[in-house]
Amino acid sequence: MSVGKPIRTSFNSAGRTLAGAPRYLRVDQSKGQEKPWLNVPSTWFASALEWYVMWYLTRHGVEPNGRRYRLGRDFFYQKGVAAPGLFANKPFTRADFLLVKEKVILDPYTSFTHPDPLQDLRKRRIVARQGLRLVFLTGLALETDPGPIIELARRGIDVSPLGNRL
Repeated sequence: MSVGKPIRTSFNSAGRTLAGAPRYLRVDQSKGQEKPWLNVPSTWFASALEWYVMWYLTRHGVEPNGRRYRLGRDFFYQKGVAAPGLFANKPFTRADFLLVKEKVILDPYTSFTHPDPLQDLRKRRIVARQGLRLVFLTGLALETDPGPIIELARRGIDVSPLGNRL
């Protein structure tokens, strides 16, 4: 791909977009340009695993046409979902990523964030009654390359250790 010469200006253009100027992806060189999802912004308030999913959906695009998902339209982040009986003090749970069209919840997890696999399986059964498929995403798979695991998850396929259990 050929990119023209950058537009030079005599003023400080930081934070401004100039018409016709090429866009540059700013990547922390210490993590490499081959894995831009590892560059978690300092403004991101949640886990790095959740950032990898957010990056893939909104910046990379999804198969087959590579269209980027739109937050609040194609998917919701930390959306409340009815889960009667899951918790004693509230009738809902939080869906980390709720994909609207696919009716799939993506839930990145580690043993620290999800210490009780039985509770996770209960959550899966309860949200299934709402017509939703809960797919767990392992940390190592997301960190290595979020694309393949998220593409499987969008189709409701769970390859995590909890994937073969309902």
